[in-house]
Amino acid sequence: MKSLPFLRVITFLLTSLVISLMFVNDVLGHESVWHQDNPRNFSHVHWSQPNISEVITAGYPLSFGLFAFSGRQEPRLVFRKHESKQVQCIEANFLAFDIDDEFAFDLNEDVEIELSIDASHNSLVSYGYDKHASANANGNLEFDNSDGLVSKTVSLPSARFVNRGMGGSDFVLASQQTMWPAADVTAGTPTTFVLCGLKLKRSYETKGKQSTKSVTLNFFDNESTSLNEANLVNNKQKTPVRFGLYDESGSLVLSPKGTVPIKYYETTTSVMALSAFYPPFQYWPHENRYFYYTDGQVTAELPIGRYTLVASKGPEYKLVEQQFEVTAEGHTDVMDITMHRWRDMPALGWYSGDVHIHMKRDQQDNSNIMSVLAAEDLHFSNLLVMSSPEHDYFKQYAFGKDAQHSHDDNHIVPGIEGPRTAFRGHTIALNIQEQKPIEQDYFLYHKYFDFYRKQGAATGYAHVGSGEFHARWGLALDVPFGLVDFVEIMQAGRLRTEIWYQFLNLGFKLAPAAGSDFPYFDQPGAVRSYVKASPEQELYGWYENLKQGKTFVSNGPVVDLNVSGVEPGGVLNTTLNKPITVAAAASINTDFDKLASLELVYCGEVVKRVKTNNKQNGAELSLNWQLPAGSQGWLAMRAKGEDFALAHSSAVYLHSGDNKTFCPDKYKADANIKLSRLKALRLAQIEKNSELEYWDAANMAADYKDQKDEMMKRVKMAEERYKEMLVDYE
Repeated sequence: MKSLPFLRVITFLLTSLVISLMFVNDVLGHESVWHQDNPRNFSHVHWSQPNISEVITAGYPLSFGLFAFSGRQEPRLVFRKHESKQVQCIEANFLAFDIDDEFAFDLNEDVEIELSIDASHNSLVSYGYDKHASANANGNLEFDNSDGLVSKTVSLPSARFVNRGMGGSDFVLASQQTMWPAADVTAGTPTTFVLCGLKLKRSYETKGKQSTKSVTLNFFDNESTSLNEANLVNNKQKTPVRFGLYDESGSLVLSPKGTVPIKYYETTTSVMALSAFYPPFQYWPHENRYFYYTDGQVTAELPIGRYTLVASKGPEYKLVEQQFEVTAEGHTDVMDITMHRWRDMPALGWYSGDVHIHMKRDQQDNSNIMSVLAAEDLHFSNLLVMSSPEHDYFKQYAFGKDAQHSHDDNHIVPGIEGPRTAFRGHTIALNIQEQKPIEQDYFLYHKYFDFYRKQGAATGYAHVGSGEFHARWGLALDVPFGLVDFVEIMQAGRLRTEIWYQFLNLGFKLAPAAGSDFPYFDQPGAVRSYVKASPEQELYGWYENLKQGKTFVSNGPVVDLNVSGVEPGGVLNTTLNKPITVAAAASINTDFDKLASLELVYCGEVVKRVKTNNKQNGAELSLNWQLPAGSQGWLAMRAKGEDFALAHSSAVYLHSGDNKTFCPDKYKADANIKLSRLKALRLAQIEKNSELEYWDAANMAADYKDQKDEMMKRVKMAEERYKEMLVDYE
């Protein structure tokens, strides 16, 4: 029986009241910032220290290259004995400290922080801070085992403290173990630290402010065909870009006028940082990875000196990296920068999209979001509501045509990531017309898929192959029923293909997709799905062709595959072609990376590989191959760069007159793998702390208990389908 909406509202309000009363009575005074969009449970901690204006935590914290995921819990008050006195301390996974701006703001000096820590609780602690010329300044602290409190002085060279951390913080502490993968955190491993004191010491070496000169930067697109009088400068069309402006020491110039603000978790910011957590990192031609977005014109007040400008507009444009000098002559300087195309993919019929972006959006946000999209040259920006069993985050003001926002061939389209549980994976529905309310069937994913597919939405799974959230279980259950169009195999600079390959081996047709999962990983468009479409198909053609697999995923390389005249997503009757010819090619904008290899994949195995040799410049690679007539299965290609670049085409499906495209040599083993995953799903238990939003998971076990019988019926039906497939195979 489904709960009525008003009963769920009452339950939520009563729960919130109880939680609030708990916080009021908590000696620590931990105050959650509960509002309509608080996706990482951002909150303030009431713990007073000299020269600290705020202490901040979050359920999914991230700052200066440090984060917390495993073993997370709310900070709590503890006491430790020191020199016969009881000292008030905080036990936490991650704490961020906003240093009082009256004490220290926009410094350029070394700062020392003395920490008092209970080393007997955890001897592995990491720190990060706001530093000149670095977006990821961090280090590790190790303490000798001790029965009492120990004092450790941390030196912070070139500290800046301009509030660029989480919640405007300047310094953070994290347990090292909470940054480990969950699989590496064994029972009894401490994932918290105990902090009992924090003192700051300045050197006061920061020099006074220098006189400045106004410098205006205008960015133009050399191939722009859109003429908007509001964006014309000297009869040339301004264009949005991502840029960084750095002084001689490598520090980002602060607060230029004309930057575009971007929604980031529960706040809005104008300064971002390219992530650098998991190498190899996406390329940026400067060690400082802080950057801004602009509509095309920025003005900065710059002291006399030399500067470096870096500007980009996605992988289809050449990078700009140039130095210039600001001199004392004159009152203002104006620089015009032209962005040059490397490859015009829309002219070739390919339109880039990011299937996984999270930004809370009201109608007034469309202009800024569109500027970010255009700055990354991203044509389809899929803004997803993110659901949990209790709340929706990153809400959109509407769905369907009323919520779509387009300019030229750039589009903002709302969708949803949900249902999403660590128990059976995170699902995505793109281009939805209406959202299915959160009801008492959150574990019955098929009901949500059915609801969205009736609207014509493209449906799939996120984070496939990441090892998190058990998408492998959910896919084993949902794919046999034809509910899944795509699998998100490219994210965070990684290409994960094993699970996708297994389904292709079984004869299922699934498209690959790429999503940045902004703000959790990279900036929008860091990885992208290129879909073959034509202007006359308009917006809906992109989604229909994505479902059909007319796509490739990439973070830079462009790939092309042709199998006897059939392109990715297509089906080839191999009895009609003698021989079956395969032509594959890849190219890349060498401003970002160079190609290292090109591989042809047949039924999950590399059957042909070519590598860049010393005589080539790494800009292009190609290969040709042949299969015997009557071959069955699937073919795809993938490209790898020397550094970070990756790309993978969708599959071309092969059958020998019977429309069966499974791979005979892989079929039995992969079908049994799916049966084993359904068995694991049968036996699995709900683990609240495995959920990304663990604070929303209090009722998950009870909800699952109510829905388990119905879900197990679906599991049995799926098992029967795999068994029937095995019988047919025999």
